[in-house]
Amino acid sequence: MVALALAVSVFLADPPQILKLEPSSARVEVQNAAVDDGTVRGTLVNETETPIKSVTLLVQHHYRWPNEYKPGPVDPGRSESVTVSTEIPPHGRVTFASPVRQPEPVGDGGHFDTTVSVMAFEQVFPPQPVPEGTLPPPTD
Repeated sequence: MVALALAVSVFLADPPQILKLEPSSARVEVQNAAVDDGTVRGTLVNETETPIKSVTLLVQHHYRWPNEYKPGPVDPGRSESVTVSTEIPPHGRVTFASPVRQPEPVGDGGHFDTTVSVMAFEQVFPPQPVPEGTLPPPTD
């Protein structure tokens, strides 16, 4: 009888609600990004009104075939993520340098184009003040 009641309550429960998430207006820009000798370097610019941290970058090595109409059997392009943990103040900037695994040259006359973009970041919001009178009295 308990199992039946439990099963009925599962089917009668409200279905999960899907919330419409709006894109964030917060922006972090990557400037002067370059990969040299296995290190990606650049500048991150915080265009938000709050500090940010833990910026995750997507580093993509796109392979450009010498003849795009007849590409090779395997695309040697690759991508990886890099995290810059430095906290960046509102409208501030920070330079970064992080090791990446650059792909080996293929030797068929093609080349790699590397792009760096922001995948994710955390906004740091200040703690909300506690209203007066809500704290317990101090104990002696």
